[in-house]
Amino acid sequence: MSQLDIAKWSGRVDIRQNEVYDHVSADQMVAKIRASIGDESQMFGPLANLPKNIPISRDEFARLKIPTAHTTDFGFCVHDYTMMPCDRHADCINCGEHLCVKGDEGKTMRVRRRLEDAKQLLTRAEEATTQGYYGADRWMEHHKKTVLRLTQLTEIFDHPSVAIGSVIQLADVPIISSTGVEQALEDRAALDGYSTLKRLAPTNASRIKRSKHG
Repeated sequence: MSQLDIAKWSGRVDIRQNEVYDHVSADQMVAKIRASIGDESQMFGPLANLPKNIPISRDEFARLKIPTAHTTDFGFCVHDYTMMPCDRHADCINCGEHLCVKGDEGKTMRVRRRLEDAKQLLTRAEEATTQGYYGADRWMEHHKKTVLRLTQLTEIFDHPSVAIGSVIQLADVPIISSTGVEQALEDRAALDGYSTLKRLAPTNASRIKRSKHG
């Protein structure tokens, strides 16, 4: 079938959307992302502009920046797992190594659903914070950032000046004060400190009792 017939049969409004649904390998996706780096018509985000006076060629820079890519629910992750594990625990929306491609209707739908879920979670976190639940303020801040970034992403998807097939990388990744592992260690330390105080309390009480009786 011709590309026009494929677009009509699939119910697509733009023939260029066919490219997004073509089954591509991981190597082909890596090549697409690398080719988009430095091209403002294909890439949106920090990688749209190459550093000035870069001492290596554009292709070499692209290979260094994008060593690999694998699919996610919302787009593609370019994190190199040979260097270190994911420190975001699959929180792809709040990661600077996550890229989206405009025109993928399935992934775009998931982004919109995730935005609605995040708004509901934010409302619940705000209510819990108002009621004084421990830790609710941290979740509230997290959901605020998630809602903001998902809103930015959907606005780019809907903007007519962004061409179908464009690679999108959100800028200004929120800085998280501590990772999940660090937070767990902090909580464990707090519990250990509490247990130590509780264990020492009877000893201190007995010392006070003995001191009163000479």
